[in-house]
Amino acid sequence: MNIKKENEHYKVESMSKKGTFYTVDAIKKTCSCPGYLFYARRKGDVCKHVKAVFEYIANLEYNTKDVAKKDASPIKNKKNSDGKKTKKEKEITEEDILNYIRKNNEVDAIELIEKYNEEILNRMIRQGTLIEIKGKIKII
Repeated sequence: MNIKKENEHYKVESMSKKGTFYTVDAIKKTCSCPGYLFYARRKGDVCKHVKAVFEYIANLEYNTKDVAKKDASPIKNKKNSDGKKTKKEKEITEEDILNYIRKNNEVDAIELIEKYNEEILNRMIRQGTLIEIKGKIKII
């Protein structure tokens, strides 16, 4: 299936109607397809598009973790404009951020930016590992 991330949702192309995309909300586990709206939702189930998004996200997380282990260029904390270190300088990995969010369930975006690094957080959001909703960061 063709899956595209758009802001807080995913667009999943219909398998039977090429060019038709359904909107999937991974957090709410909903889809705009007829299969979900008329059948799965009534049974408390999810449709194939929601399942495809979950698989897509799981593959992204797996590939991201695999790449992060091989990546030899971790990101370091930023320095103040006067050149002094803002925090004890240490290498930050995506796994550090994921563990922090898991521990706290959801975290204020500003808190994460101050604690870690905006660049790595934005990358994780683009990759679909994290999602930002109303200023809170969650793991997908």
